[in-house]
Amino acid sequence: MFSDAMPGVPVEIGKNINVAVVSDDLKKMTAEFNRLGQDGKIQMELQETFWSLGYGKAARGDNASWIISNKNRLSSLCEDSLFS
Repeated sequence: MFSDAMPGVPVEIGKNINVAVVSDDLKKMTAEFNRLGQDGKIQMELQETFWSLGYGKAARGDNASWIISNKNRLSSLCEDSLFS
């Protein structure tokens, strides 16, 4: 994902890139997230949210942020929505 900056906020080239990894294997996701945390900086601990059984964000030295998300709860939310 790429994003713009809010008005008045300077853009730092390379700091506005997020790589999203979505999986249904929570155990593997946790291991990969922990590996990202060892090599970089945890921006949001891997944790349960209302949309995901596991969601977290980490940054490595390559300036990209990695978003790790478990799709199980999101899938059930979509199935239960009015739009499905």
